[in-house]
Amino acid sequence: MITLILAQDYIPYPSETQYLGFIRANYLELFPRLLDQSQFNRRARSLGWLVEQFRRYRIIRKGWYLHTQFLLDTKPVPAMGYKRGKQHSDFFGDKGFLGWKWQTQIFDQTNNLIWKPHRANQRYQNAPGLDRWLNSIRECIEGLFHEVQNTGRNIERLLAKTVLGLCSRVISKMTCHLLRHLLLYDYGVNVQTFEMVNALV
Repeated sequence: MITLILAQDYIPYPSETQYLGFIRANYLELFPRLLDQSQFNRRARSLGWLVEQFRRYRIIRKGWYLHTQFLLDTKPVPAMGYKRGKQHSDFFGDKGFLGWKWQTQIFDQTNNLIWKPHRANQRYQNAPGLDRWLNSIRECIEGLFHEVQNTGRNIERLLAKTVLGLCSRVISKMTCHLLRHLLLYDYGVNVQTFEMVNALV
């Protein structure tokens, strides 16, 4: 089941029904107990926590958790269109990381200090040099967002209808993104083309 969840990002059909139809037509001998779409969807949601644990395990194995500075940003992900009243949805949103209360809470809980560009109308401002530096490194995040959106299953077309469904699909998407880079960096395998390339590290 986890193999199917992760492989879905490399065979980017827009819907699970199309994806499972492709697997059933071409690889049923590998998955003789292939579930129908409804069962697959429920099983994938229930296994989201396990896929996330696998992703974190790979990060720990690479030692990336030992870094002391991280880039952080958000990307809006469309979830569903409202055909009925909004009270039928359990999605929510926020205004990012600007709130002083939120930053203070994060520091109290994790001892992590949040650095961010300030808006012109905010009371406290960064030094101009800090804002220029923060804006320059944000280009790394924008590049990552572009890569995630344009390789494999489009993150803006995950077709989720619940928060749990959205979370499980984003988790599997980011786990696939991590595996794609691990295969490339550690083994020189481009999983998108199945070509061998020179290892980068």
